[in-house]
Amino acid sequence: MNKVKTFSAVAVAALSLVLTSCQIAPVNAQTTITSTAGAGSKTISALVLVDGSCQIAPDAESFPSNTSYYYVDDVDFSSPTITPNPNGAKVRMYLDGYLANPNALTSCQAVWDEFNTQVEAAIPVGFTFNMETIQSDDWDDAYMETPPDATISAWKGYVYQVSYSWKSTAEYISKTTNLIGESYSISDLQELDDAGTPWATLVENDDDTYTWSEAYLVNFWSVYDIADRLMSSEYFNRDAIGVDYRVTTDSGFSISMQQYTIGESDSVTVKIDNDNGLNDDLSMKFISATGVLHEESNNTLAIVLGSVAALLVVAGVTTAVILKKKKKAAAPAGDKTK
Repeated sequence: MNKVKTFSAVAVAALSLVLTSCQIAPVNAQTTITSTAGAGSKTISALVLVDGSCQIAPDAESFPSNTSYYYVDDVDFSSPTITPNPNGAKVRMYLDGYLANPNALTSCQAVWDEFNTQVEAAIPVGFTFNMETIQSDDWDDAYMETPPDATISAWKGYVYQVSYSWKSTAEYISKTTNLIGESYSISDLQELDDAGTPWATLVENDDDTYTWSEAYLVNFWSVYDIADRLMSSEYFNRDAIGVDYRVTTDSGFSISMQQYTIGESDSVTVKIDNDNGLNDDLSMKFISATGVLHEESNNTLAIVLGSVAALLVVAGVTTAVILKKKKKAAAPAGDKTK
């Protein structure tokens, strides 16, 4: 893997045009915090259309210059509205060559099935992987082999999801660091660590609410290693449309929407982009969400203890009945002992 840190203060401005011009996959995330200890869960979702024509932008608001791209407006991609621009973003044939076919498979679907297996294999141990297939009502699988008429805007895609949970903020940091993997050493998060600044915190406020805060690019780095592994493999062709347009790991996916839910409070959705991890003063940018949380309940322990107590009562009653029957059976004829 050839990894170069791209989000230094010098590189940000230079990357802006590159990152807003070509992303193969938008990546969204949903984070839920459930207790004052920082317990919670996260699902990171990525969407890849089977035409793979490098045409997905999160939305016009985040990427106003992408006038010929699909716009996707759903956080987990379960029911997205995918709007193709009339001047572009039509269905194209077979990934425009972005998927390689090292094993000489005979159909586009077979190539996709093989690639999807590689995606699952790239997920680190300890994280849950899920994949869903989504498509428009007018999609026809024949489009994967034969380009349709230019007026067709049907689409089909795969949603890849990585999920995990934790019991405290410290465990969240630990698990996320494991998910980031080798890229951690070149990430903004390592810089924050070196400066003694935690990149994820849960703080109690004066009004008894809690604020969850984390570095702007946590989810970018969370998927960087996975994307780099896939795009550096024999199953992906970085130079599909020529060396001058080579797809890099940094430009291959776009961090688009992050949704945070703190306790039972309303969710906060933040639209972001890959190149905006710094404030105007070049300090690291953070995302925050506030809500009402409660101490972790001891209901589980109470249920366990209650179940044990109930079992003991049942066992005691059962034993008493058995002893009474044995005593009655052993009594001499005519004995009235109860």
